[in-house]
Amino acid sequence: MKRTMRVVTLVLVIVTGLALGGAISAAPKTYVFQHRWTMSTQMDVVNAIVADFNKANPDLQFTIDPIASDKQEQMLYMQYAAGNQPLVAWTTMAQSSVLNARGLLANLKPYYDKYGWAVRVPAGQLVIYTDKNGAIFSMPVEGGAYTMIHYSTKVFQQLGIPKPSRDTPMAWKDFLAICDKIKAAGISPITLGNRDEWTLQHLISFYTMEELPTKDANELWTKSTGPSVTDPKPLDGLTKLWTLFKNGYFASGVNAMSDDEARMLLYTGKVAMYHIGEWWPLMLTGDKMNGKFEADFFPIPKLSDDVPYKMMGSAHGFTVPKNGDLDAAARFIDFFTSVDNMKRLAKTGPAITIIGAKTADIVPDPIALAYPALYKFPLVNTELSEDVLVAVRHMGSALVDAKNEADVRAIAEKLQKAKVEILQKAEAQAQ
Repeated sequence: MKRTMRVVTLVLVIVTGLALGGAISAAPKTYVFQHRWTMSTQMDVVNAIVADFNKANPDLQFTIDPIASDKQEQMLYMQYAAGNQPLVAWTTMAQSSVLNARGLLANLKPYYDKYGWAVRVPAGQLVIYTDKNGAIFSMPVEGGAYTMIHYSTKVFQQLGIPKPSRDTPMAWKDFLAICDKIKAAGISPITLGNRDEWTLQHLISFYTMEELPTKDANELWTKSTGPSVTDPKPLDGLTKLWTLFKNGYFASGVNAMSDDEARMLLYTGKVAMYHIGEWWPLMLTGDKMNGKFEADFFPIPKLSDDVPYKMMGSAHGFTVPKNGDLDAAARFIDFFTSVDNMKRLAKTGPAITIIGAKTADIVPDPIALAYPALYKFPLVNTELSEDVLVAVRHMGSALVDAKNEADVRAIAEKLQKAKVEILQKAEAQAQ
């Protein structure tokens, strides 16, 4: 009897242990998702998407670590150095490039193949996130092509200017002819508010890179040994941009206006075009949808006939540490970047979502997303290092005030010197 009791007790212990072990092993794995926006409108949607994922995946649970975008770079590098980095981080192109160069990021290409992610994003975005070994180190979740000129359809119609193509860039001479026609009618052709400095910085980047082959364009502002800003092609692009100022195509007070003030000139019909991108396409779309003005867009003109045309832009994307739980991260990324969830995210403000943009139905008005040229031309990354960005921004005012081509060359020389000094220091620190 005692023997029987011992056997029964032993069986109960074993069964109980297995049950407890099973319960322990079935406990959900918990990971961190670092989000680089803290605006309530966007965070509400992000929280809802993550909650939906957690509900649908009881074996995986993600918590959110919201970091303000201007604080994230330093924070993320510190987390990687300490080994406590998030499993999934929403990073900029500049951040992910640095982390990948240090060998810290996972290759997500197998998951592009498994989940069919490649069909969700423009090919150009994949190019800038594919390294020399063929690894894809990020899944783009927002961004886009910045080299678009937005214009008032009402002004163009009033002046009898034919509707420009959305995906076929016009010749430079044709763009100048349009500017001349607008100016002759007593309307400023282009608005730009450079008091904020970042607006003209983008144009300087675009115009110097556009006349270079894609590889050289990608290295112009990112490698100390890359092409020089004073080389004939980049200098010609910078000179073409200055020509727009010299000809009086930009509304007066460029260096004194804020970007918001410049945009208002477009809305009131005092200017015909708005020559900047990145943050504002969705803002313009929202204002258009609210009936403030009628707008459309066309690609930046083709600056040269002997170099293949490119789009300028970048993407923010999801990155995963090399030694992280890649399957868990991929499941989360696949869920978050589904077209349905991107539709939700696309309505939250300045995040210009690119996932599914090709279908042109992510938001009620496709102007913010459906840039056809994204699918037609290579994309060149414009996310320079922060220090290089600052150097370029500070020279923007000088370009507006330049009197002749000699002044433009002097500006190019200063930019080249600053670029080399900044990048050499960064490259030395990385070694």
